[in-house]
Amino acid sequence: MPQKFLIPSLIAVLLLSGCSTLPTFSPRVQKRTAAFWLQQSVNTEIVDARVADEKVWLTYHVFTADSDTAQLFYARSDRIQANDDPNHGLVIRDRPMKFLSPQDWTAGSEDGVPVAIWSSSRWAEFIGEFADAMAPSDINHGVVVRDGLHELIFFRDVDGQTSITDIKNKPGHVAIDQVLSQSQYAEKISASLQQFVSARSIADRRFIVVADDRRSDGRMFTYIDMDRGAGLGLTVPAAKQSKGIGGSVAGGVKTADQLILDGQMVGIATRPVSSMFRLYSWAKDTTLHTIKPRRMVQQIVPSGPPPPIAQREGMDLDEFDRELDRLIGRPATKGTVKFYIGGDQYFPRQIEAFQNARESIDVRIFIFDNDDYAVKIADVLKQRSRDGVRVRVLIDGIGRIMGEGSVPEGMPAGFKPPASMVKYLKKGSNIEVRVRPNAWFKADHTKAITIDGKLAYTGGMNIGREYRYDWHDLMMRVEGSIVDEIQHEFNIAWAHAGHLGDIAYLAQKVNGVKRHDSVNEGIRIRPLYTRADNPQIFNAQMAAIRKARNYIYAANAYFSDPNIISELIKARRRGVDVRVILPVNGNHEIMNKNNIVIANRLFANGVKVYFYPGMSHVKAAVYDGWLCTGSANFDKLSFIDNLEFNLAISDPATVDQIVEDLFEADFKKSALMTAPLKSNIRNLLATVLAGQL
Repeated sequence: MPQKFLIPSLIAVLLLSGCSTLPTFSPRVQKRTAAFWLQQSVNTEIVDARVADEKVWLTYHVFTADSDTAQLFYARSDRIQANDDPNHGLVIRDRPMKFLSPQDWTAGSEDGVPVAIWSSSRWAEFIGEFADAMAPSDINHGVVVRDGLHELIFFRDVDGQTSITDIKNKPGHVAIDQVLSQSQYAEKISASLQQFVSARSIADRRFIVVADDRRSDGRMFTYIDMDRGAGLGLTVPAAKQSKGIGGSVAGGVKTADQLILDGQMVGIATRPVSSMFRLYSWAKDTTLHTIKPRRMVQQIVPSGPPPPIAQREGMDLDEFDRELDRLIGRPATKGTVKFYIGGDQYFPRQIEAFQNARESIDVRIFIFDNDDYAVKIADVLKQRSRDGVRVRVLIDGIGRIMGEGSVPEGMPAGFKPPASMVKYLKKGSNIEVRVRPNAWFKADHTKAITIDGKLAYTGGMNIGREYRYDWHDLMMRVEGSIVDEIQHEFNIAWAHAGHLGDIAYLAQKVNGVKRHDSVNEGIRIRPLYTRADNPQIFNAQMAAIRKARNYIYAANAYFSDPNIISELIKARRRGVDVRVILPVNGNHEIMNKNNIVIANRLFANGVKVYFYPGMSHVKAAVYDGWLCTGSANFDKLSFIDNLEFNLAISDPATVDQIVEDLFEADFKKSALMTAPLKSNIRNLLATVLAGQL
């Protein structure tokens, strides 16, 4: 049965010969010219390819589509990075090509080993067999994989034919059965490639092929070394773009407009009651910190070596839930929860939920970046709005400035980030967008998305490339009565961000929560908030630390609240097994320096401190089987100043799952601290500053 492939990677490239060649240029000119030709409708032919000095050296022709005019390029790759274990998959890493003069190319490659050049038709044949093996046997079911910076879905259509497409183009009737990480995908593609060459008695172990025409990411060629489990996606580097003076001025004007005009003048004028209450709350908190310091000064803890970890039962969770009913002032609700750890698990499901929405999509987010992945999500939302689904997006004002600031490196060739995601979301769509003003520079740090008022996603992830590809993070999908709470809170926040401000807020508030039939289904889930003069998340976790008898596991990148830190140390000195996970390299230098001081203090008091490789944005803690996770960090901003949303769960099976899948897994991946870290006056100053953040 013939196969059809929706992804452009399966389009064979026509190879031409006997064409005239334009004169060669200097390396700098070649780089600019290559970027220009990449955007044209062209065909590509590899002339020569070799491996020398652990680099791929190649020359190639690029032809215009409607003439025999050609451009010859000389280029090489960066050093090939072999897979640590070739038996565990084929890893293809995108790397920019470095363009050379003919003389430099010849000098560098003359002792190189020739590389086999595969035809596009052979590569397409392999991809066809691989796709057929990847797609589930059931019609309209698919598997999502991460291929570099792409999310592809392999599925069988109504005719039983295998198809591949970017997940944002997934047909609404196709269900995702499984989401594979890049490492899982690497294992499968390696096994299929070994089978492909063996079946055809192909001797090539190293080869290069003209890549597909996915020119949005700049990839021109794919090089594979099967013995080393290594591959390179050779890309054309995009020309650097500078904002210049005009861009800097525009950014400064936008910042001033958002923070001063909208946030303070207009925001306070339309929200006088809530703004004054927030100011009162802030002033009271500051005064109490000065007269009776609770967070600004570290509490005294017992001296001497910490005792051994005690082996005993944890706290009574039912009793603790009743205590929280009194402390928070309301009982827990019910629902079901599913955890998604990392962007690989979460974002394909988020996109699928957007595609399956029938009535409404409500997005409450702190940061909606303007990088290529955020634009991809925006495009999905725009299409759904054109399909008749009501789409509302609520972005925080401070988060908007952060999201529309500097764009990370490695954007696809030719990608131009929108200057305003608010305007981009609205343009050519029916999306309603509101930016929440920041009275007294306080932010709405909540991340919550509801679909049709029936299911919701919440946790620590914003929308952007780093959350999808780079950072370690946690999100939850919830259904049941808890969704009614989340939807109600969105409606209040949405109304408050509108022109009527406090009036609309009050009108929405008195409506109350609209309950559905699922009110009594699922496990106990307790919503916790940080609101003006109502720090539920802080109070609940302080109570949990004091009650804990067996263990406390906490993961957070922003660990600066002295009160929480002191209580963790006190818990350890009661014999509680206290473990903390910090990132090796966080995204804020002040917090990185602060974390060294905090790690040393915890370590000196017997707390096990783990450093997660890279950036972990996870905000979760488990206290003797009571889980608290969501948007809140362990800092003053999240505990006192900003609007935050966490969920608390004590169901044994659910909490055991997150302990195993998140904490136990991260303990194994992370480096356990075994000696004090070097610290200086800069770290101490950073800790003083971090205590105010």
